[in-house]
Amino acid sequence: MGYYYLLASMPLLTPGKTSPVTAEGFLAAAETALPAPLFRIVRAIMHEDEGHVAHPFLDTVLNFEAQIVNAQAQRRAEARNTEPGAGLPYDHVDLSVVHGVNEAFQAENPLLRERELAALRFSLLDDLVVGRPYGEEAVLAYALKLRLALRLAGIDPESGRETFRDIAERVAERIWRKHDVSDHARSES
Repeated sequence: MGYYYLLASMPLLTPGKTSPVTAEGFLAAAETALPAPLFRIVRAIMHEDEGHVAHPFLDTVLNFEAQIVNAQAQRRAEARNTEPGAGLPYDHVDLSVVHGVNEAFQAENPLLRERELAALRFSLLDDLVVGRPYGEEAVLAYALKLRLALRLAGIDPESGRETFRDIAERVAERIWRKHDVSDHARSES
């Protein structure tokens, strides 16, 4: 079954650009256009709960996601001169994933890196549905891309800097507190 009308009515999503549709808007349209089992999967994706639903397409996506996570861990470990540790399991290797992650890590800041990684994910999802652009897989790919676009749109550099400062202050406070406790314990002995 094709879902041409649903997908054709949705705006084109571009990584790094503000999504012209909300999660609620997409879910409302999907609820009327999709059979209940497929809608449950779409709703789970939009609520970041797809671990509780099953679909072969999501298994394929998880395979790519494991490769992305492993390649990121490898790059971070290289930057720290450490070993990346055990990676997530996946079924087959796609060298374009590793290449895409390596390209993303050339970005000049973390936000641009996240945008590059989003573009990689968009590209992988597009490649997976090229043969059936209006099938079930295309609906699931759109939901995944929308979720990613909305997440990226929520990234605010200033709030990120503020969060970093808060975390750094808490860590410094813990270190000083630990240091003060050790000094106090040594002075009592």
